[in-house]
Formats: sequence, C-alpha cells, structure tokens
Amino acid sequence: MLCDRYNPRILLFWYYSLRGLSLMVVPFTQFDVVSLSLFSIFYGLDWVATGPATFALTNEVFGRKDTPVVISWIFAGHQVGGALAAFGAGAVRSATGDYFLAFVTSGLACLLASLLYCGSPAQRWRLRGGVAGEGGVRNVVRGQSGAVTGAQQGIGRAMAVEFAAPGPMSR
Repeated sequence: MLCDRYNPRILLFWYYSLRGLSLMVVPFTQFDVVSLSLFSIFYGLDWVATGPATFALTNEVFGRKDTPVVISWIFAGHQVGGALAAFGAGAVRSATGDYFLAFVTSGLACLLASLLYCGSPAQRWRLRGGVAGEGGVRNVVRGQSGAVTGAQQGIGRAMAVEFAAPGPMSR
C-alpha cells in the first residue's frame, strides 16, 4: 500500500489533483469508446485509491479509537455531496443543454480539495514514527523547548510530534 511508504496528505493531493484534471479534460474529448474507456479506467482507479489514504490520514489525526466514527461521518458527507453534485449537474444540463460547466466545476472543486491538503491546520503537525495511536494528536505532552514530545503507547510504537512553527509554545 502506498500509504505505508508515503505521506497520505501528499498522496491525496496527487489523487485529487489528477482527478480534477481528468474531469476538466473530459468535455474536450471526442466522447468515443476509447476516450471514455480511458477516462473510466483512470477515474475509477483514482477513486478507489483515495480510500486507504483517507483512512490513514484520519487514523493519524484522530487516533485508532475515534477513526471509525470519523470515517462514518466522512462517508455520510460524501453521500450528501454526491447527491448535491448529481442534482447540480442535472440542473446545469437543463439550463445550458450540456454538461460542460458541471465537469469544469467538478474538476475545479477537486483541484481546490487537493490544495486543502497542502494548507490544512493538520499539516502544521509533522508526525514521525508511524501511526498516532489510541488518542491521536490530541494526547501529546507539550515540552518546554518549543517541541511537542509525547509517547503514545497505541500499538506498541512511540510517536514523536514536533510543532512546525518556530518559537516556544505556551502550556
């Protein structure tokens, strides 16, 4: 699994960027069997690839104990978002006669989502040493030197978390 070797934030950045670009390219294809088949294969594989990275990132940030509940809310939000996107695409088709604006808007939304992985508040934390453990990032102990050091017992690994911003941290 790629999530074992690479930062899930970086993977999700690339997955959503490539998904957005593929959605923006579709309206400019010939809509023939070859181009739609290539899009379907790429888009489907890209869609499946986001699951493990999302789960790994959620586990990293919220911890093993809270991850199942958070993933459930992510899934529920995904379903609501999918329903709204389908309704919006139908409304665009009814208003304009084609899906061009719907594909471009969806592509831009994916590109925006990919950028959120680069600048999210969770990105300020650099996690080293694997999985966050039972309590996640919330249970670390703040040190005096400006670094956040904590031993997370979790699944037998210790986690060291260092705050990315310079300067001492207040308790």
